[in-house]
Amino acid sequence: MKAWPPAFFLLVLMTACSTPKTLQKSFPTRIVDLHAETYQSGVQEMGKTVSVHFTTAEALPAKTSLTKAIYQGNEAQIEKQSDQNYKITFNLPYNEKGASQKQDPLKELPFSLDPNEILLIYIEQGKTKYYKARLDPKNLSSDKPM
Repeated sequence: MKAWPPAFFLLVLMTACSTPKTLQKSFPTRIVDLHAETYQSGVQEMGKTVSVHFTTAEALPAKTSLTKAIYQGNEAQIEKQSDQNYKITFNLPYNEKGASQKQDPLKELPFSLDPNEILLIYIEQGKTKYYKARLDPKNLSSDKPM
């Protein structure tokens, strides 16, 4: 009988432990409001800040926690304001091409985002999950001075 090479067992172990990174079709609770405010620095090289606020219909279920979000190639932590209100602050850097010079956090994920989409990353019963939320352009304020 032929013995299996050690690399085979390592491959099986790595495959069994990884979870697929797929988008969820629904969020754990309904998002009733999602809007953003953009603040432009007085100095162009400082970039701009996008403050995203969202409200859910009810509190998140037990064993569910929001961790971070991705917007326009930038990653930020999700801050819980109350049981149903959340805030995400993105500091978008400036460069001459208008894109971030940082490494793209979506590089490791098998999906992309449109310019008005935010990827909400959360943990539900120990599993990391991903949900795309779309900002309505009507709910995206124009640049305000900081």
